[in-house]
Amino acid sequence: FSDFGTNPAGGMPGLDFNNLASISYVSNMDNVELNLRRTLVMPSEILQVSLLLGGRFMGIDERFNYFTASDVPLGLCTTNFVGTATDNQMYGVQLGGLFEFQVEPSWWIDTEIKGVVFDNRASQSTNYTYSINGIETKFPSTRSDHRTTFALDLSLTLSGQVNSWLTYRI
Repeated sequence: FSDFGTNPAGGMPGLDFNNLASISYVSNMDNVELNLRRTLVMPSEILQVSLLLGGRFMGIDERFNYFTASDVPLGLCTTNFVGTATDNQMYGVQLGGLFEFQVEPSWWIDTEIKGVVFDNRASQSTNYTYSINGIETKFPSTRSDHRTTFALDLSLTLSGQVNSWLTYRI
């Protein structure tokens, strides 16, 4: 933010010569899908293919806080707090396919690919509070927008059937 404490006379109160600085970060992601799957008729039993069409919701929320406190120059108690919150609510349509390769009668390899086109309802709010000896000055700002966002989901799974009631997936 400033000269990082190189010059006590020219440093910014509360940003240089901090005796306390803290950062906190929290992120949350939610994902819900509803798909219709259609298995294709294949000439070989070794490969099974199915296609999917569906809807998907993803929500990604993040919170970032930065706080500093300083008592330089002498006699001033300054603090800075920056809090940023972002919110992404994404609704989309997805297409995909699942390819199941039977290696042995009791185990197989699944490869799944899904592509999604989202409407991303994104918003961000940032609050900056600067305090000198308990007198606060606040600088709030917000922004929101709709954007088109794309996602590609790939998975590779090794599955095996131990017996009629137990199957493993790696």
